[in-house]
Amino acid sequence: AIIENILHVLPDTKNVAVVLGNSPFEQFWLEVLRKEFAPFADRLSFIWYNDRSFADILKHAAALPPHSAIYWHQMNVDAAGVVHRSGKALPTLYAVANAPIFDFNDAFFGGEIVGGPMNSVVEASRLTVAVAVRILGGEKAGDIKIPPIGFATPKFDWRQMQRWGISERRLPSGSEIHFRDPTTWERYYVQILL
Repeated sequence: AIIENILHVLPDTKNVAVVLGNSPFEQFWLEVLRKEFAPFADRLSFIWYNDRSFADILKHAAALPPHSAIYWHQMNVDAAGVVHRSGKALPTLYAVANAPIFDFNDAFFGGEIVGGPMNSVVEASRLTVAVAVRILGGEKAGDIKIPPIGFATPKFDWRQMQRWGISERRLPSGSEIHFRDPTTWERYYVQILL
């Protein structure tokens, strides 16, 4: 869904740089992502950042060729063995990147990422609390079946759309746009009506 979203909103994309660290956990995800992204290999060139230091990633992301996008998966430990926190690493990447950044985790929404279909932290939390209440009510955890959580309604950051020249017409049907500047009417309707 991430790659399809990138191609939907930026159909001229030719390169996708994938930000992923090099810890054992991240190496697991590297293999998963390579398999998932394989069907797009005839249309896109993937640049895998797992074997670079974060400093090298920053240099490369600042000089990506035109028609590039960045997919932020995670950066826990870079190839140089340096530990990073997403809360600091993502804004650092954003400050130098010359391509839009996409992610599926809505915990990062409202800052550096463009948007699209995302996992909802609120929905996952709601389901977790519901299960906890059932367990506290006496149900056995093994008896509780919860269906998989799909992506929430696609949402996009208006500020990022403006920065990267993404037209509202390119968004998937039903998408939500957040952080849009208010219209003149919305800003001054009280003064206008008085």
